[in-house]
Amino acid sequence: MHRRRAPGGRRLRARRGQSIILLVGFLVALMGGVAASVTVGTVYFAQTRLQNAVDAAALAGAQQEMQGDAPTANQGYLTQQNMPQATIQVTPLTTPARAVQAVGTVKVPGSFASLFGIKQFTVRARGVAQITVEGPFKYALFQGLQPSQLTVSGNTTVNGGAHSNGTLAISGSGCVNGSATASSAGSTASSRPPCTTTVAQIPYVPMPDWTLAQVTPQNAQVISGPGCNTLPLTLTGNYILYCNWTQSSQVTVDGNVLVEPGYNVTLGGGIVIAGSLTTDKGSITIKGGLTQDGNGPEAVLAALNGGNITIKGNDAIDGVLYAPGGTVTLKGTQTISGAVVGDQVSLSGNKTITYNVQNPPKDIPIQQVALIQ
Repeated sequence: MHRRRAPGGRRLRARRGQSIILLVGFLVALMGGVAASVTVGTVYFAQTRLQNAVDAAALAGAQQEMQGDAPTANQGYLTQQNMPQATIQVTPLTTPARAVQAVGTVKVPGSFASLFGIKQFTVRARGVAQITVEGPFKYALFQGLQPSQLTVSGNTTVNGGAHSNGTLAISGSGCVNGSATASSAGSTASSRPPCTTTVAQIPYVPMPDWTLAQVTPQNAQVISGPGCNTLPLTLTGNYILYCNWTQSSQVTVDGNVLVEPGYNVTLGGGIVIAGSLTTDKGSITIKGGLTQDGNGPEAVLAALNGGNITIKGNDAIDGVLYAPGGTVTLKGTQTISGAVVGDQVSLSGNKTITYNVQNPPKDIPIQQVALIQ
């Protein structure tokens, strides 16, 4: 005698089989989701770390170019991001102008994605930094100290605007073409036709900042003590001096020279400069003429952290004179294509100062590097 199986038992076993199939499918989907999540997270964090590294490399490359050096890659940026297996290439760009590009690549393990035949991913990142001119470099002439007076008189013509955080006095044959502004009340303008300048009162304008790090030349030869007594009349390349630099003959700087804290520069025979000369907490005095070498970049003279700049003679300057905590004193006849910036500025003699904000001097010291991409 045979028993008949209940139809419900077959249906139960069939349902159990279907449930197992669904469960396997769900587990496969879940594993795929977990794999995808882990892989996406791995790639995302690698992308973030690599982007940080290339951004730092682009900024450093632009900083190097601003100082006149060729931009180079630095493995240290990758080490900081714990990515020693990555590579970075740093190159200057022509478009946009004065920009540096850093491109990085790194191979990221496929993690769980390897279960699906994906062994690794290639992550790429790009950063672009540009040298920009900021702050009061919309002025050919800038005086930062309050409430002192900036005087434009005699045969002094300023093309490109002037600003004083104190008062601005324009008199006699003095002329300011462009904006003439002051932050304190009491400015005067009595210049003669065809110069009919008026002075507008505007809020205080902070002194632009140029840090010592920005002016420290790379790969420099360091000279100190007695070595400064035998410096050649032509300095080619980058130098850092720990001594007073005094010379009665004309000297030539074809590179970048930084004079360290407390030491002064006194040049009695004049100077031809194709590059930069900077003192930190020291002053620069030049007699006999300052001339920019037409074959080099613009001349830059800077006295940081309270130093002064004094120039006496007949000078053709293509660049910037910058004393953010001191006084720029110009005596004699100067033709300046660039900017004069000081906590105080004293002008006497014949002067023509011309500044084009649309085409600023290449080596203007007050520059900043900023990420633009």
